[in-house]
Amino acid sequence: MLIRKRNRYLERAIELIYTKHRNLLPFLEIFRKDIETIQFVPLGENATAVIMLENKKFNILFNTDYIKRDNLSDEDILWTICHEISHYILGHLTSEYENKYPLFFRNFGYDCQVNSMLYNINKRKQINVLKGMNWESYSHYLKGEEEIPFFLLVPPPLKKKRVLKDFEKSQIEPKQQDLLVEFWFKNYSEEGLGLEEIFEYLEKIMPLDNQNEEETEPEKTITEEELPETVLDFFEQYPTPSISEEELEAIIEDFDAKLFYTLDDIELNNRKLSVLRQSISRALFSGTNNDYKKRDWRKTVSTLPNVSRKESLLIAEEYNPLFYTQNQMREEEKEVAIYVDFSYSTEPYHAEIAKILIALKNQYKGRYFAFTTKITEMTFNDLIKGEYNSGGTDIEPVYEHINQNGFEKTLIITDGEFSKPSISTNARIFALLLGEGSDANAFGVKPEKVWKII
Repeated sequence: MLIRKRNRYLERAIELIYTKHRNLLPFLEIFRKDIETIQFVPLGENATAVIMLENKKFNILFNTDYIKRDNLSDEDILWTICHEISHYILGHLTSEYENKYPLFFRNFGYDCQVNSMLYNINKRKQINVLKGMNWESYSHYLKGEEEIPFFLLVPPPLKKKRVLKDFEKSQIEPKQQDLLVEFWFKNYSEEGLGLEEIFEYLEKIMPLDNQNEEETEPEKTITEEELPETVLDFFEQYPTPSISEEELEAIIEDFDAKLFYTLDDIELNNRKLSVLRQSISRALFSGTNNDYKKRDWRKTVSTLPNVSRKESLLIAEEYNPLFYTQNQMREEEKEVAIYVDFSYSTEPYHAEIAKILIALKNQYKGRYFAFTTKITEMTFNDLIKGEYNSGGTDIEPVYEHINQNGFEKTLIITDGEFSKPSISTNARIFALLLGEGSDANAFGVKPEKVWKII
């Protein structure tokens, strides 16, 4: 995937998937494989995001004017991108309804289904960016001030009893009231509704009589042959549009071999992660003996007076020095590097590695290296997105690389499944070991500190 300017938005979105919204992990496969470009550019007041498909790759334009206008958070941007991609996941642009209904009516129905799916993915919690102005139409519609019930695009934030009372006070006909409430709560239930059911309801709720105007720019129909394989995987596994939470778990499990994550309960590990991050931070970046800065004194000469014992004697003898000695303290960052074991045996721990690196990101500004039997320098984003090739493991290339680059401190993340090296290093080694059977004895040199993820 090529990420254009203003990529901080996408970096943060990916980070949020790993650290907060792990139910969105199936989308990460599409982020990695199927998005050719994502650009954050000004598109005017009305547009939100534009998604295009070309040669089985998505190109996304996200409107920065929309971000500023609605003061969108990083989470809002993440959910908006997922909303756009969901139209493809649910087969909306390959459906029979493309030629059956007008554009506005069609998109309204599609959005009802997408927002229902995302609501269930989010464990039935409201998503602020999807709620937005749509919820404001609830009271306007009940008062007869609006003809279109945009609130149907929002999961009901009120209990059904309260909604029924609100409708009873309105001027809406009783049959129409029942229809609206029934559709609203059914569509956002755990089972959801299929597109056919959605459009059957909407035909009764939003008559098509005044929607048959010509579309000035008819949308291009997309065939399944044009879609990326990752999106088609969703179709093959779940041909019905309705996706329950249990089915979502199944989707995530099916992607387990492809994605850079595991299915541990993140809530269970949050406290352990915090303690581990703090411990690694203290060891690598702070403390008297582990200071991230190195300091030395450098002797220089200057014409500016700096009277030392030597200069005092010269002045007493009525000799004025042309130059004065200066002792200046020089401070610079120590050379620190992080090496991550990308052998086949560490794949089950890739999510934990990602979480640790994200947690250290604000403090650590150094270089990252992946190692198997060779060393590859990687960016932080490459590591988090899992863009790497696995192989066997050998620690000797790591020590050679450390010595060649003069690194003074290194954090090595590995399961320790390698032979003892025949060479050594004078660098201070810190080890994060993965798995119960991991053993620091394989390092050959004794690490100063060892942590374990079991």
